[in-house]
Amino acid sequence: CWHVVGKPTGDIILRIFSDGELVDTVVAEVIASDSKLDLAVLSCKTKAILCFPSITRSPIRNNDMCITLSCPLGEDPIFSEGRVSIRSNQAVSSANAAPGSSGGGIYDANTGELLGISRAIFRTSQFEYHHMNLFTPATAILPWLERMKIV
Repeated sequence: CWHVVGKPTGDIILRIFSDGELVDTVVAEVIASDSKLDLAVLSCKTKAILCFPSITRSPIRNNDMCITLSCPLGEDPIFSEGRVSIRSNQAVSSANAAPGSSGGGIYDANTGELLGISRAIFRTSQFEYHHMNLFTPATAILPWLERMKIV
């Protein structure tokens, strides 16, 4: 997410995991970002073999099952499951989110396709709703990546 790495003041350190195991730690750089979409793309060199999920081109359907993957506050990856919905022009997952989960993926539980990128926990002036994980949907991410000539 842009709000995490959009204005780096030093090295961005990435820890790369495969099957839940740490396989590499590298320095990355921001190669594209957008504050309005809260997106950032990082580039790094690694010896690890990386596999990336396909990004869905389908609109999000209310009540679809999803899985989130995040590393809250830099901890090891955790998974959570929930459902997705669109509410008041917001893409929301009911999967639990913890502070520091921004930038984690939201995946279709059946296909494994990337549905979006976690960006915030829904908050009001009185409460944080950890079961309402706001995310930037893939339907907004793909056109941006294409405009930036990244995909």
